[in-house]
Amino acid sequence: VSINVSIKEFRRVSPQPWISFRPHVRVVSCLSLMMLVALASGCVEPFDGTTSATDSDTLSESGDSIATSSGVMTSTTTTTPSESTSSSDGSETGGGSDSSTEPVVEECGNGKLDEGEECDEGDANADDGSCTLACAAASCGDGLVETGVEFCDDGTMNGKYSFCNTDCTALGPHCGDGEQQSGQGEECDASITEGCLENCTYARSCQDIKDDGVNFDGEYPLHLGDPLEVVAVYCDLETDPVRGFTFLKVHLEDENDNPLSASATQAESFCANYTMHLLVTRDITHLGASFRAAAEVDFDPVGGGSDTKRKEYLTILGVQPKTPGESCVGDAFNSANCPEWEARNGGPFFVTSVGSPGQPATSNCPGCSPYFIWNDDGSLSSMEVFSNGGKGATSEYFMCDLGEY
Repeated sequence: VSINVSIKEFRRVSPQPWISFRPHVRVVSCLSLMMLVALASGCVEPFDGTTSATDSDTLSESGDSIATSSGVMTSTTTTTPSESTSSSDGSETGGGSDSSTEPVVEECGNGKLDEGEECDEGDANADDGSCTLACAAASCGDGLVETGVEFCDDGTMNGKYSFCNTDCTALGPHCGDGEQQSGQGEECDASITEGCLENCTYARSCQDIKDDGVNFDGEYPLHLGDPLEVVAVYCDLETDPVRGFTFLKVHLEDENDNPLSASATQAESFCANYTMHLLVTRDITHLGASFRAAAEVDFDPVGGGSDTKRKEYLTILGVQPKTPGESCVGDAFNSANCPEWEARNGGPFFVTSVGSPGQPATSNCPGCSPYFIWNDDGSLSSMEVFSNGGKGATSEYFMCDLGEY
């Protein structure tokens, strides 16, 4: 039976004053003779005449035995868990098997190849290098462009239209590669000199070309109509900072080079073959560009004739009476000063800011149209409205446009 033997009880068993156990030691009773053996082996220490109620020993597994006053010898083996104590710096030491040391966390970028890392070049790690900031080896398809090795890398989009190719050496199929991808909506894949815009669609007006960043006057191919047909036109891309103006010259002759004339209505129908309209000059800037295209710029007409530069290309325009009868006689001929007239395809018109005496005529009729005579400086010399049986004025020269204003 395990008991706690106090100093007084032990003295009663073994009265030697020089023998003492520390207080409250858990012991097991044994024979007095065995106690002497314990003394000899150093399990107890001499009694110094004093006791302390606070001192204690912890016994680890042992075979210690003592004799009790009952004279019964009892022997046992006990194990007491060790206890932690505090060191001078406040940290716990000793005791059980648990370790207070934190595990070392290996970090990407320390220059050592740790578990789970493909590479680690320390400070040289970079997302454009051979070892990324995540300690992964650079590879095509990771979405990072390795300088000097890869041209591009769009990750999972590699190989798709308008993205990097599958080996990261160049762009994959895209607008501008010189090959038309119809399935991707490309109408063409060529230069503007072939009428192809940067977005791989056909230019359908000089405004399209202007918007594509081209700012040089000249002849350009447009794709007009349904089905599309290539039409060579003259584009004025320099006169206005924002607008591009389209012009198509028409000189009508038969196969024997005999001149043919068309009224404004007939000219409108002719221009419609090109998905265009009989020219309407819209404002003073557009009028100036139109006169230069007609009289100064050398580009070939359609319609069988061959005259390239004549101010007569402006003798008939696409304007007509809006209100039959007397209208704005002697006033400047433009939509602001003469609201009784209108452009055939809608919108404003501008011919002159100076009135012509007696014009427009006092009895304007449906189908009537003016005939214009121009000075060499581009100003209007005179105008006269013709009925001509409802056909209006006629000319072998005229121009078509796309109604840009």
